[in-house]
Amino acid sequence: MVLTTLQQYDWPVNLRELEHIMERAVLLSPGKAIKAIALDNHRQARISTGNTAIKSWNEFEKEYILSVLKLCKGKVSGPNSAATILELPPTTLKSKMERLGIKKRHYFTGS
Repeated sequence: MVLTTLQQYDWPVNLRELEHIMERAVLLSPGKAIKAIALDNHRQARISTGNTAIKSWNEFEKEYILSVLKLCKGKVSGPNSAATILELPPTTLKSKMERLGIKKRHYFTGS
């Protein structure tokens, strides 16, 4: 089933994409065999492990950063900030937030 899915997928001329998807599938597979792999239209893989879908790295990263920002009450830099907790330079965190589409309204409640 997995092999058929991969063969029928409309791959761009980018072997690296296939390599990353396969590495992720191998790392996230709970057993010795990859049971299922679904590929969405945005060229991000979702690995199926039974009834659970594994999120793409961007989805995971965005949710994780948002949860840390909420924990820090929206403080991006400085002491006790999201950048400190994530062990990132504030400029790196800000560029990740921009790339992932994280806006202040997503994490700051104003309290």
